[in-house]
Amino acid sequence: MKKLLTFAVAALIGFGVVSCSDDDDATPSEVTMVVWKAETVSYTFGGQTHTYPYNVDGGPFAGCDVDLLTLISDNSAVLEEHLKNADDDCETILSVGTWTDSVIHVKDVDRQVVSKDDNEMVLTYPLTFYGSTMPITVAYSKQ
Repeated sequence: MKKLLTFAVAALIGFGVVSCSDDDDATPSEVTMVVWKAETVSYTFGGQTHTYPYNVDGGPFAGCDVDLLTLISDNSAVLEEHLKNADDDCETILSVGTWTDSVIHVKDVDRQVVSKDDNEMVLTYPLTFYGSTMPITVAYSKQ
């Protein structure tokens, strides 16, 4: 009986050591977000390049908050646009997309990453404005 009890205790200890997984130290994957604020917009027209603050007075975004682009570590992106509506009031439009190191795809538009460092990101993409489409370049600052 003593041998049976010793065997049972040894078996329980053995099963306890084998069956317990070491998941106490596991950390869930963290989601990180980086927010970029639109600072300037540039375009070339008539052979001349023009650069303006993103919400320049008199422009279509004047008086509205500046657009924000959030890049999330799961490769999703959120574009927060602040536009004037038909009543000339500012409204916020949120659009979800995806991103890689070279392209941010939001609202069926590929925004090419021209450059990106710890503080600034520059994107170029086509913009349709008053019925005309032209490439623009937007510089963002990290928030």
